[in-house]
Amino acid sequence: MSDKGIDQQLNILTSREHEKVSSSFHYHRYEPTPYNDLNCLFAEYKPNKHGRIVDYGCGKGRLLFYVHFYQQMKAVGIELDNEILKVAKKNLQMYQKKTPVKAGDMNFVHCFAEKYPVKSIDQTFFSLILSLYKFSLL
Repeated sequence: MSDKGIDQQLNILTSREHEKVSSSFHYHRYEPTPYNDLNCLFAEYKPNKHGRIVDYGCGKGRLLFYVHFYQQMKAVGIELDNEILKVAKKNLQMYQKKTPVKAGDMNFVHCFAEKYPVKSIDQTFFSLILSLYKFSLL
């Protein structure tokens, strides 16, 4: 299924690139991780289902919705860009129209990654895992 098709299945909008251009040193262009990459990652890596995934630079929330729906995991997204964070929260509202989300299973936090207070439930950190996974493919 295409990325757009999976977005439709999840009732979210993450496929389109975000047009915003920023002069901020901390801003990085929004670029969603392809669902095929997530499928490959989770075919190889089996995270602790009792833990929570933290996605640094979560953008519009694609990874959070993916792990909640396909892996039945809790997730938190850390995003610095307020405009993109609003889109992620709108996606959560849309997602909840089709898929029940228990309180605390999925949320978004607006802060610098280094300011996020890691909790004991936070056991998998997406940025590091994806980097290691892609590196191992080379």
